[in-house]
Amino acid sequence: METFYQNRLSNGIRLVHKKAKTSICYIGITVNAGTRDELRDQHGVAHLSEHMLFKGTHRHTPFTLNRLLENKGAEVNAYTTKEETVLHATCIRSDYSKMLRLLCEMFFDSRYLEKDIASEKEVIYDEINSYKDSPSELIFDEFENELYSGSALGRNILGDKKHLQKIGQKHILSFIQNRYNTDEIVVSSCGDISNKEFLRIAESIFSSVADNPRNYSRINPVEAPVFNITKQKNTYQTHYLFGALAPSMDHKDRIATTVLSNILGGPFSISLLNQALREKHSLTYNVESSYTAYSDSGLLGIYFGSEPEKNDDALEQCRKTILSLQQEPLNEKTLRIFKNQMIGSLIIANENPEAQMLSAARSILIFGKTSDFDDVYRKIESVTAEDLQRIACEIFDKKHISSIMYK
Repeated sequence: METFYQNRLSNGIRLVHKKAKTSICYIGITVNAGTRDELRDQHGVAHLSEHMLFKGTHRHTPFTLNRLLENKGAEVNAYTTKEETVLHATCIRSDYSKMLRLLCEMFFDSRYLEKDIASEKEVIYDEINSYKDSPSELIFDEFENELYSGSALGRNILGDKKHLQKIGQKHILSFIQNRYNTDEIVVSSCGDISNKEFLRIAESIFSSVADNPRNYSRINPVEAPVFNITKQKNTYQTHYLFGALAPSMDHKDRIATTVLSNILGGPFSISLLNQALREKHSLTYNVESSYTAYSDSGLLGIYFGSEPEKNDDALEQCRKTILSLQQEPLNEKTLRIFKNQMIGSLIIANENPEAQMLSAARSILIFGKTSDFDDVYRKIESVTAEDLQRIACEIFDKKHISSIMYK
């Protein structure tokens, strides 16, 4: 299996590439900066800055930029998370060098005109309103906001209209200057290109970017008091989410917590909560467990939607399922089934070059190296039923559990 090639430019930008025999190339620029890196009065500037990458550069107007992208048949996208901003593209092999140069131009030489900023804010306002109309998504943001109360990590990614209205060109330029630091940027690639050629192309394009090292550190979030919130949303369903803080990305229990989350309410039909709430008792259409790991924290939450009169029964089934894991370790046969499913899913995901490319960049930013599939496989295999029992007891301790309900 081909491994990822790594290098670093003199300005601090890291390079990672994997040669793959395909006519399609995947390229990404990832910076270790997201919404948790915003100033308190600039909520939404990270996401707005990402949108503005498509609004023209000092060389190309938005129309020309779009035409250049579309005429090449390329797909270009971007996204913002709480800890990173990513600009990535898919293109044919013959356009690789041109596309990488264009991404570099968008990322480092966008113009951020006030009129374009004002126009794009309207798009984001609509995005925010659309999100508010989806309680099954909104409840997760509200939960994190409460769980990380007082920390930038708790703020949602889209921002809010109150703060966005005050953000202009100077705020975006300041955020980019202070957060798009070259030693926190990874250029990642996957395609039918040799490591030597990738280095040559990347050096010719990115070496001219000015050295801009990071000179600040993120503030670790503090644990907020336990909360139990009920909000009247006048929805047809009751939406319920409960959970607590969980291991961070670099914690020794991260893989085991991922296994636990999959066993409880992962995408498989035999997940314990799906069997208990949906298949056995017909209490819900959707129940899921989600584990989110950040660089210095994490959270594990259980969500379900139900008819209002079934909410209490559904919650009771969740508690019984978790309690059974806390009181008695899973038998080896059941644990083996869940491990096999998880490993199978990872093997399938590992066949996706774009996912590999983006994952490699994030891994370098967090761990300083790319993840090795065999190493992840060994860590999953090493998880024991006793590990899962211990983690279930630690995370789902009644003293730590918080909840939000929409009804």
